[in-house]
Amino acid sequence: PSPVLYRPQKMERLYGYYILQNQFNVDFNGGNWGGINEDDVENMILISGREAVPFLMTSGVERDVLRSIWAVADPDGVGTLVKRSQFYTILRLISLSQSHLLPPITTSNSDPASLLRETLSSTLSLKVSLPTFDAMSMPSTAHLISTYDTVPVENSTEGRSGEGVFQMVINHDYQYNQWLQQQQGGGMGGSGEGIVQSG
Repeated sequence: PSPVLYRPQKMERLYGYYILQNQFNVDFNGGNWGGINEDDVENMILISGREAVPFLMTSGVERDVLRSIWAVADPDGVGTLVKRSQFYTILRLISLSQSHLLPPITTSNSDPASLLRETLSSTLSLKVSLPTFDAMSMPSTAHLISTYDTVPVENSTEGRSGEGVFQMVINHDYQYNQWLQQQQGGGMGGSGEGIVQSG
């Protein structure tokens, strides 16, 4: 099956760069990795499950849930992430789990990965706190923007205010209220992020 993958929001993308560089030693200026740019979901990475799982486990997300999250990003069971979109998908689902926005994953779920894909699709425009990992300290918003942002915030297609970025990083109540508004028909408009189909 073709994986259904997530196109990250701005701060999620910058945070993804930070993790890839600092935890997995990805050099964005060398080799075939591709540079830093806004539309990079097809760009290559090469991270094995053996490398990724110990880091992902420090998120505090239960092992069974992490296994299902990995299955969303790697439905063919290759065992290696080869596109950045796969990594962004995992980060997004971990952040949804940490924000208590994932449905319960139980042994009675015949296809938990399908349930997670549906949740991913239904929460695309929701601003969710960035995922946290015990294996590293959370970088400041200023550091992420100054180090990895190639498009000035005021020129970004997202036009997100500084307050919105701040809320996205730290405030789970804000995320939950945004999600409730979205469920009640008052959702926020998308801005180019969302699901991408990988062929």
